[in-house]
Amino acid sequence: MQYLNQEIENELKNQGAELIRFVNISHLDEKQNRQLPTAIVFALPLTAEYVKTVFNIPDYVQARITISTMMNIRKPNIKPEK
Repeated sequence: MQYLNQEIENELKNQGAELIRFVNISHLDEKQNRQLPTAIVFALPLTAEYVKTVFNIPDYVQARITISTMMNIRKPNIKPEK
């Protein structure tokens, strides 16, 4: 298990995580822990610019969902000519 934890920690660090902890949650109800003994807690640093952006847009999450949805609208399926 230690090897797996180290692999997970390395990957999270590679992705920018600065705080990584493995927490024993086996004492929680099975509905809460989903029969998993350990939770992984990590934190990513936020830039001042990002925090200002979120602060200045009251419905930031909804705005991001809307933009993402608009970007993913399917375009007509055009098949390349042979």
